[in-house]
Amino acid sequence: MLEEINHYLFFQINQFATKSSTLDLLAIQAAEYLQYLTILTFAALLLFGKRPIKFIALLSLYTFILARVINYSIQKIYYHPRPFMDELGTNILAHSAKTSFPSNHTTFMLSVAFILLYFKETRTIGVILSLTGLISGFSRVYCGVHYPFDIIGSIFVSIVASLIIYKYRDLFSALHTSVTKVFKK
Repeated sequence: MLEEINHYLFFQINQFATKSSTLDLLAIQAAEYLQYLTILTFAALLLFGKRPIKFIALLSLYTFILARVINYSIQKIYYHPRPFMDELGTNILAHSAKTSFPSNHTTFMLSVAFILLYFKETRTIGVILSLTGLISGFSRVYCGVHYPFDIIGSIFVSIVASLIIYKYRDLFSALHTSVTKVFKK
């Protein structure tokens, strides 16, 4: 039942692939390159932010690490093929044939974005990065390399990781102090 819903949603999004070269190009660019906005934002916060912003930037790094560990654990116990491996839809983006659930790209982008939402100093940046993460995830479905539930799984993993890091953020204070001394401002 769930797999049927997943396939149905996939076809609703992926059916537009190859119908417009402009839309295809935009989707490929979003699927592949929007993640670099997350990296540049993290670097800018860490390098140019005041001390509290540097702490928040480091929390985003910890959130990503935790989310990646969760993804890795899920992928070790649950294998789900990509749409093109199931010979479904139209694939317009080259990708290796490996497990698709949850999406590592989307988890990276959203885990960093979601922790930024918890702090008023970085909330606007968090909203922007959340939107770019969702656009990138949607684009990966459009391009045929992920199912919608892969993206939904990434959202869930990112929420869980960000909540855990936020709840235990004070435990990271010693590490924060050490790392931010390197990036004094």
